Amino acid sequence: MLKHCVRIMVLLLCPIGVNAATIVALDEPELVQRADTIAFGNIIRTQVKVHPKYGVYTEATVEVYDGLLGAKRGEVLTVLVPGGKLPNGQKAIASGAPTLVAGERFFAFLEKRNGTYVPWGLSYGWLQVRQSPDGEFVVSRVLNGLHPVDPKGKAVGIKKIQLENIPLRELSTRIRGYLQARFPTEPEQSSGGVR
Repeated sequence: MLKHCVRIMVLLLCPIGVNAATIVALDEPELVQRADTIAFGNIIRTQVKVHPKYGVYTEATVEVYDGLLGAKRGEVLTVLVPGGKLPNGQKAIASGAPTLVAGERFFAFLEKRNGTYVPWGLSYGWLQVRQSPDGEFVVSRVLNGLHPVDPKGKAVGIKKIQLENIPLRELSTRIRGYLQARFPTEPEQSSGGVR
């Protein structure tokens, strides 16, 4: 047990590379278990701020189109991620953090913290949603700047956790199945429309 704890501490405290953030890459059922909120939506606006203790961060106001867990259609949430571009043009880059841009759609696994939300595992829990040429919404996970490990601290291959152009309806159906297993007696939240 002590050996296991030491390995995790070494992975978390020793940088893997200048541009890598170590995160625990949970499988989808476990990610659903740990998330406070799971939602598909749109970024309404962003603002980069500086906190005296925590540094530069981006605050995004997002609208929920489809709340699978912990949020309802039409609800507006505040999401925080480290880093961002300041009004004076300087950038603060946080390895593994998603870049939030007004107007972009997302599918996210979020943790609630003091009335705001943060993506679970930085960009691991913040998935990009794009419209394919045929009009279907597809979901991708951007893993740049992440060094994924499993819960025991062993490195996880990128191909194992990568999502690339998965149909949104397919991912939503899968996640709803995990939620049904997590909350067998609670009714499913209604789906929302896309703008």
